Amino acid sequence: MSVGVFVGYQFHTNFAVEGSYRSLNAFVPSTPDIDQSAISVVGSQPLSNGFGVFARLGYNDVKVRHSCGAGKFLLCENFSPSNGVLVGVGATYAFTPSISARAEIQRPSSDLTNFGVGVAFGF
Repeated sequence: MSVGVFVGYQFHTNFAVEGSYRSLNAFVPSTPDIDQSAISVVGSQPLSNGFGVFARLGYNDVKVRHSCGAGKFLLCENFSPSNGVLVGVGATYAFTPSISARAEIQRPSSDLTNFGVGVAFGF
């Protein structure tokens, strides 16, 4: 399970730029803490009745922290984070012009896949 936050700017009806931070494995004991920060360009296409689809292409930075003994957080798993290309696809539903739900699957350039569901507030 993960938690995250993003901010963005829609500079065209179909294009936006977003920055995000996500903490993966945040609630799973005895697993490494995996933090992902990313910047992406998002292309979106509104559909009918408030629905829409989007795709993202960006760069992500993945960091891993895990307690290997003596309370120190080090990289001590066989997981090797990989920084690089981030891709994702998703769908949105607008409740109002400024509040929408979104679901997305992201694939960073490592062996992680993240599925997220959230709420976006526009202003």
